[in-house]
Amino acid sequence: MTRFAVDDKGRTLTLAVALAAVALVVGSAVAGLAGLGAGYVLAPIWALIAVEAGRVAWTARAELVVDGD
Repeated sequence: MTRFAVDDKGRTLTLAVALAAVALVVGSAVAGLAGLGAGYVLAPIWALIAVEAGRVAWTARAELVVDGD
Protein backbone atom coordinates (compact mmCIF):
# COMPACT_ATOMS: atom_id res chain seq x y z
CA MET A 1 0.00 0.00 0.00
CA THR A 2 1.35 3.43 -0.97
CA ARG A 3 0.26 6.56 0.83
CA PHE A 4 0.34 10.11 -0.46
CA ALA A 5 -0.60 12.81 2.02
CA VAL A 6 -0.69 16.59 1.95
CA ASP A 7 1.52 17.90 4.74
CA ASP A 8 1.57 21.29 6.45
CA LYS A 9 1.33 23.00 3.08
CA GLY A 10 -2.29 21.87 2.92
CA ARG A 11 -3.04 23.50 6.26
CA THR A 12 -1.20 26.64 5.16
CA LEU A 13 -3.23 26.73 1.96
CA THR A 14 -6.48 26.32 3.89
CA LEU A 15 -5.53 29.11 6.29
CA ALA A 16 -4.48 31.43 3.46
CA VAL A 17 -7.74 30.87 1.59
CA ALA A 18 -9.77 31.42 4.75
CA LEU A 19 -7.93 34.64 5.63
CA ALA A 20 -8.27 35.98 2.08
CA ALA A 21 -11.99 35.19 2.09
CA VAL A 22 -12.50 36.93 5.43
CA ALA A 23 -10.60 39.98 4.16
CA LEU A 24 -12.78 40.15 1.06
CA VAL A 25 -16.03 39.81 3.02
CA VAL A 26 -14.98 42.37 5.63
CA GLY A 27 -13.74 44.74 2.92
CA SER A 28 -17.04 44.51 1.08
CA ALA A 29 -19.01 45.06 4.29
CA VAL A 30 -16.90 48.12 5.18
CA ALA A 31 -17.45 49.51 1.68
CA GLY A 32 -21.18 48.99 2.18
CA LEU A 33 -21.13 50.77 5.52
CA ALA A 34 -19.18 53.62 3.94
CA GLY A 35 -22.11 54.26 1.64
CA LEU A 36 -20.97 52.27 -1.35
CA GLY A 37 -23.97 50.10 -2.12
CA ALA A 38 -21.82 47.63 -4.06
CA GLY A 39 -20.45 46.35 -0.75
CA TYR A 40 -23.81 44.92 0.23
CA VAL A 41 -24.10 43.22 -3.14
CA LEU A 42 -20.55 41.83 -3.16
CA ALA A 43 -20.41 40.55 0.44
CA PRO A 44 -22.77 37.58 -0.12
CA ILE A 45 -20.98 36.70 -3.36
CA TRP A 46 -17.58 36.73 -1.61
CA ALA A 47 -19.06 34.64 1.19
CA LEU A 48 -20.20 31.98 -1.29
CA ILE A 49 -16.78 32.01 -2.95
CA ALA A 50 -15.15 31.68 0.46
CA VAL A 51 -17.27 28.66 1.35
CA GLU A 52 -16.46 26.93 -1.94
CA ALA A 53 -12.75 27.78 -1.73
CA GLY A 54 -12.64 26.47 1.83
CA ARG A 55 -14.33 23.24 0.76
CA VAL A 56 -11.85 22.75 -2.08
CA ALA A 57 -8.87 23.48 0.18
CA TRP A 58 -10.17 21.09 2.83
CA THR A 59 -10.64 18.36 0.21
CA ALA A 60 -7.08 18.95 -1.02
CA ARG A 61 -5.84 18.16 2.48
CA ALA A 62 -7.51 14.78 2.41
CA GLU A 63 -5.28 11.76 2.37
CA LEU A 64 -5.10 9.78 -0.83
CA VAL A 65 -4.60 6.08 -0.29
CA VAL A 66 -3.59 3.94 -3.22
CA ASP A 67 -3.67 0.17 -2.80
CA GLY A 68 -1.26 -1.84 -4.85
CA ASP A 69 1.67 -4.20 -4.77
